Amino acid sequence: MSELPINCNICAFFGENKCLHDHGLKIDVGDGSILPDRCPIKEDVLDAKRFKVQYRTENFYLMITELEGKPWEVFVEHAVSGKYDLQYMMSAWDTATRFISRDLKREPLESTIKQLEKASRQKNDLPYIIANKLKEWL
Repeated sequence: MSELPINCNICAFFGENKCLHDHGLKIDVGDGSILPDRCPIKEDVLDAKRFKVQYRTENFYLMITELEGKPWEVFVEHAVSGKYDLQYMMSAWDTATRFISRDLKREPLESTIKQLEKASRQKNDLPYIIANKLKEWL
């Protein structure tokens, strides 16, 4: 079996055959399917800021979790039950926030904000909203 980096949520898949954090485990993981269970650092409870934002005509709740005082993950909530026309919108928000969260773990905050600003086409679109909320950590 080949050795892969530990899937540590803090170092976000970085490292050559070991996690970059203090636990520094090095294991033979085979196909990688057990990686998420092997890192002893868990993120079950993180501080977060919650923002009520308006996108188009709907109110959403944007949550940004923090790890060591820096933005770590981005989530969005909306009560879409019974509003089938919003399902496509929530799918787009979910996809975007997953990629933004991954970027926050790998890149400097300024870089993530810069990319969101490049993607923004108009004031109050999704990238604009998230970029402006992330600027609060600069």
